[in-house]
Amino acid sequence: MNLNCLVVAAILLAAAVTMSSCKDDDDNKREFTVTFNSDGGTPTPPTQTVTEGGRVAEPANISRAGTELLGWYLPLASVPWVFGEYVVKSDMILTARWFCIVTFNQNYNDAPEPTTANVVLGRNVTEPEEPTRDEYVFAGWFQEEACTTPWDFATEPVTAHFTLYAKWLAAYIVTLNLNYDNAPEPTIVNVVQGDYVDEPEEPIRQGYPFAGWFTDEACTTPWDFETAITANLQLYAKWSAFIGEAEMILVQGGTRFMMNRQITLSSYSIGKYPVTQRQWLAVMGSNPSGFQTSDLHPVENMTFNQIVGTQGASVTMKGMQYFEDGFIYKLNRETGKNYRLLTEAEWEFAARGGNLSLEFTWSGSNNADEVAWHSGNSGGTTRPVGLLAPNELGIHDMCGNVYEYVSDWSATYPSTSDTDPTGPATGVNKVVRGGRYTNSAAGCVIIDRNEVPIALPLSNVGFRLALEVQ
Repeated sequence: MNLNCLVVAAILLAAAVTMSSCKDDDDNKREFTVTFNSDGGTPTPPTQTVTEGGRVAEPANISRAGTELLGWYLPLASVPWVFGEYVVKSDMILTARWFCIVTFNQNYNDAPEPTTANVVLGRNVTEPEEPTRDEYVFAGWFQEEACTTPWDFATEPVTAHFTLYAKWLAAYIVTLNLNYDNAPEPTIVNVVQGDYVDEPEEPIRQGYPFAGWFTDEACTTPWDFETAITANLQLYAKWSAFIGEAEMILVQGGTRFMMNRQITLSSYSIGKYPVTQRQWLAVMGSNPSGFQTSDLHPVENMTFNQIVGTQGASVTMKGMQYFEDGFIYKLNRETGKNYRLLTEAEWEFAARGGNLSLEFTWSGSNNADEVAWHSGNSGGTTRPVGLLAPNELGIHDMCGNVYEYVSDWSATYPSTSDTDPTGPATGVNKVVRGGRYTNSAAGCVIIDRNEVPIALPLSNVGFRLALEVQ
């Protein structure tokens, strides 16, 4: 036998062995039974025998009254069996799962189109958000169009396709009007005749305390929320006076020697207290202060630039420019007044008691503890304004508690007499007067003077307002 014949014989022998091996593998594969549980559907698909690693043939469509087939599932499976993809590895039962379509009908002419929810057979349908309808109050979902049998979403399982109908009760309209310029749109509430309108949460208006709901725009007749609704009703919010306003004290003009020279001042008004955190919050909407024990503490930890502003429209008063992003410009826009900072001369004249001065060392007394919060009595914190005695003019806290910004740039005092001085035209730091709660009593005397950069916030510096006398 030649070599070629030997090679061909070897190849044929190897092929025969391989075919025999493959046949043996097929013969060794197991067969599994796939059973179908139609869970009430018809017809039940026949059982299938599938070779290990094979795929189940998808059964013909089945049906069950009042439901739709969701799919075929293994026990405890959360996703359906995918025919033509998943392979069989053991005996198994595939069970039909059904779902029902629940339709929500709002049940009145020209209502929006009904919505639907797909719910697995035997489970509860989730209650949707309450629908709304002008001049009606929603009274629940019912099983009939006549709305006689309510549906219990918590306990009743869904067993077939069905429709739920909204029930409506004719209602009166209660309008809640916030009652100020540029207020949000009024809130509309539908209330069934003879029922009561729920008192809403107190509305918020920056700087104005809410004072109740009234039946007239002038807010003379308050509404009692325990009164039954028998007609359409409009309620108006009442607001107390703007709390950003400052209580002012008149300082009659005069002449005296101070700040190294003879100074004459015109009359002006001065804040009875330093600006409080309540006032700042009412105007600016936030409170920068480090000591927020109460909103009657002086505001602090803001910069000079935040007081006077740095951008936008502006107005100049007493040599100082005030911009629309600053506290004073915003306060004036809200009140229609022309508040400004005190000049340094105005501050010292008032601190000394003006024309009523008794030449005290501290503003209002020769005893610091009577009129000034200092390191010996403050407890290391600012204190609410007005707790200590006033000075001769009735002004509080001119010494101690917090330093107070004035409008003047810091510089050496000139020696020539002057009338209504406003200080240098330019500078680097602004003058602060009156001492602070961390100073000793000696550091809170009337003549105490310091300076602060205009962009530096400090928890011991505040300010006080002035107002021109008309």
